[in-house]
Amino acid sequence: MNSSSVFQKIDCMLWMRIHRLPQVFAQRWQLRELQRAVAYAYKEVPLYRKLFDKQGVAPSDVRTLDDVRRLPITSKQLFRRHPLEETTAAAFPGKIVWKETSGSTGEPFRFPSSYVHYLMRRFGPVGIGARTIAFMAWGNILPVEMFQRLRIAEIRVHCEPRFKHFLHIPVSDLRKRPETVVPRLKEFAPDLLNAHATILVELARLAHRFSPEERPHIPYMISHGEVLTRTQRNYIREVFGAEPYNRYGLEEVGSVAIDCENHTGGHIHEESFIVEILDEADRPLPEGETGRIVITYFYNDVMPIIRYDTGDQGVVASGPCACGVPARRILVDGRKGGFLTIGSRRFNNVEFEVLLGRMSDNILRYQVAKVAPDAVLLRIIPVDRFREEDLAFVRERFREEFGFAPEIKIVDDIAYAAGGKGRFITDETSEKS
Repeated sequence: MNSSSVFQKIDCMLWMRIHRLPQVFAQRWQLRELQRAVAYAYKEVPLYRKLFDKQGVAPSDVRTLDDVRRLPITSKQLFRRHPLEETTAAAFPGKIVWKETSGSTGEPFRFPSSYVHYLMRRFGPVGIGARTIAFMAWGNILPVEMFQRLRIAEIRVHCEPRFKHFLHIPVSDLRKRPETVVPRLKEFAPDLLNAHATILVELARLAHRFSPEERPHIPYMISHGEVLTRTQRNYIREVFGAEPYNRYGLEEVGSVAIDCENHTGGHIHEESFIVEILDEADRPLPEGETGRIVITYFYNDVMPIIRYDTGDQGVVASGPCACGVPARRILVDGRKGGFLTIGSRRFNNVEFEVLLGRMSDNILRYQVAKVAPDAVLLRIIPVDRFREEDLAFVRERFREEFGFAPEIKIVDDIAYAAGGKGRFITDETSEKS
């Protein structure tokens, strides 16, 4: 084996294990990858060259991890305002995969991705094997030796088979043919089920109608695309006997973090990302303070993602995790973007998410609906029966936080979007006009 192959093998081993090494190793790795990504973006992508020049910063100015703060912040809106020839590397030689965001907070964003090409080019000579793929997908939650025989099920709108044993259930089946979903999962017997949090909750509510013997036993469930609340996690665990894990990610970059068995925040994939928490003036916030989540992703060479404002709110947890993994943890509060104007005040979707997600152990799903210029209807699907004192408590908390008390209606069903995400706020006055 020549020296180049030895280096690539060591490089690959570090990439797979960096999240389990002391932070000093992770930070050195991140600095090296940041410098490479910044130099590449400046050289190959016209928009980044223009942004860096305007900011008065050059790739050679990135000498420490803190220097990432000198770089300009980008966003989905910024990329949309420029043609592809400015936001992408024109001479990119590898295979490009086109992806699209769901558009749940506005217009869908279509973009090219090349991370698989980059990783294969970098680590291909030593093999992208089961260990690497398992780590990429689930952060080492599952034993690696199981990977080749894993049975994977996903409930999504569109899904291409990516594993040897794979079951795709369209989201529409849960809505239109719900009686078929639980038996299909029971017959397939997946080791892991992947779906939006809302879909996992609705699946659990559906399975609750079946006897325990008729329900599928699914060892692992991974929620993505939405915040999985403690109440939802407990309900899913009770129905299926499965341990639900929450994965934080974006369509633009894939999985950013995944939680461990302690569920005290998602461990960041620090081999692939730098995650910053910033205030509204773009100043960094310390651990424990909530702000905007801004990420830098190292491995999309066709359209680099550097200091990308995700539109999400979150906090980096302080202190080490009891599981022993030293990678930093992030707790996501929700996505900014949806607003309701009640009277003369404007409320962000995330304000309702934070209050309702942490306020009650009995709220399984909810929807805040504006039904008149100054009136709100709060629909709730509870885990158990709501008592009058529970309703009074919710109304009082709304009055304290937002200055109004909603009408509350206990319901059996709340419609969700075609893609499977919950509709947490809705303006029904605009729908009537």
